[in-house]
Amino acid sequence: MVLRIILFLVTIGVSSQLPAKSHRGRSIPPEPRFDGVFERDHNHEEIANNVNSWSPNNLQNVWELSGLHEGDIMIHPDSPSWKNGLLDATARWPGGVVPYFIQEDDFDREQIELIEGAMEEYHDRTCLRFRPYKDTDDDYVKIQAKNSGCWSLVGRHGHGQVLNLQNPGCVHHGVIVHELMHALGFYHQQSAADRDEWVTIHWENIKSGTNG
Repeated sequence: MVLRIILFLVTIGVSSQLPAKSHRGRSIPPEPRFDGVFERDHNHEEIANNVNSWSPNNLQNVWELSGLHEGDIMIHPDSPSWKNGLLDATARWPGGVVPYFIQEDDFDREQIELIEGAMEEYHDRTCLRFRPYKDTDDDYVKIQAKNSGCWSLVGRHGHGQVLNLQNPGCVHHGVIVHELMHALGFYHQQSAADRDEWVTIHWENIKSGTNG
């Protein structure tokens, strides 16, 4: 009897360490190690309202309203220098394959198809591939709508990371493609080392403290 109890407790302990399975049979990853750090004055409510009221007719991109570095870039404490593309091999996705997990409770079926459609655009135009998370994956992108704004970390970060798409507001094809590019390892073009050869910066139009 005692042996049965011990075996039962051991089984519970082992199973609690394994990734859970949803009712659809999907592997559910553990919570990402880094899901974002916000400044104390980061006004989630104001940002959420601004993003929610954005229209595709606006001249400003919706991700610019997210209140982070250059609008939509979540900075990790160990982030390398800000250039257009990361050269650090540790920030790249091995084999060009990005495991992902969509928090389905945050989106409806049509929105999930929109997210998957943005990934398909990369499949059609590049050698990069997105595939659903597996139990054996240590690194992955969790796509959710938990926070305000449209944002992502740049490049691969160990043990999971978040790509946030506020809903409503951020679930548009172009926005999703844009945020996925950050997750792949790209900053904005204006941050490229050779940016002055290709773009003209109107410094007078840049808010104080946001120039870089």
